[in-house]
Amino acid sequence: MFAFDIFGLLYYFAFASLLIVIFVYDLKHKLIPDFATFGILILGLVRFAPIFYKLQATSYKLIAVDFLATFVAFVFFGSLWYFSGGRAMGFGDVKLAPALVLFLGASKGVLAMFLSFWIGAIVGIVLMLGKKAGWKSEIPFGPFLALGAFVALLWGEQLIEIYLNLMS
Repeated sequence: MFAFDIFGLLYYFAFASLLIVIFVYDLKHKLIPDFATFGILILGLVRFAPIFYKLQATSYKLIAVDFLATFVAFVFFGSLWYFSGGRAMGFGDVKLAPALVLFLGASKGVLAMFLSFWIGAIVGIVLMLGKKAGWKSEIPFGPFLALGAFVALLWGEQLIEIYLNLMS
């Protein structure tokens, strides 16, 4: 995406900082602050600015795929929220997931969502086995989204390559 110049360093530092804010704040207050979600959304949009993004002939298709994946993430998470009456997840998660997909791109974004659900499921099972939570317990999902996004950012390409090699 970006070379590791000062702008790239600040760009990823801002993203990581917002993920930390989301992780801690949602864990403590069960609320994802809008400023953090919108910050990630803005960082995701900046990645498409022509001054930072050298467009090639195929890049327009990749941009369309990234925006489509962002829309699909919103519809998927919005449907979970709507059809559960807000019991399955909060609306902050509905706003955060597409922002993360937009920032990470389609493939890493899908990986981040996949990892988030698996990490959340594992933590939920461990909490239930340890009698710290039950079926009706509210466990904030924002920390899992933040963790999944961070893993996808750092090791997404390698994890996707491992998965594709296993599938072929």
